[in-house]
Amino acid sequence: KSGRLIMSVCDPHVDIETDRNSSRFERSRPRTVRIAFAPHMKARLLSSTSGLPQTNPPLEASMEHNVLTYTTANAVSDTFEIQIDED
Repeated sequence: KSGRLIMSVCDPHVDIETDRNSSRFERSRPRTVRIAFAPHMKARLLSSTSGLPQTNPPLEASMEHNVLTYTTANAVSDTFEIQIDED
């Protein structure tokens, strides 16, 4: 009824850097995720939290033109609070 949605998203793809010359060797490669909401919805990002174990830092995420965009790492569940208003 409030129009608030709590959404947890996990990308289970494991993508480890294998280039021995990389500063991220044997570490997770960050990747950008985009989630589009239906055009008739007015979606607004209220908060975002990284699911990194034990620290749960704020997650740099943005919502533009009903598309949520953020950067994540291997098998981390990131959490978002979104306000949804339908036209």
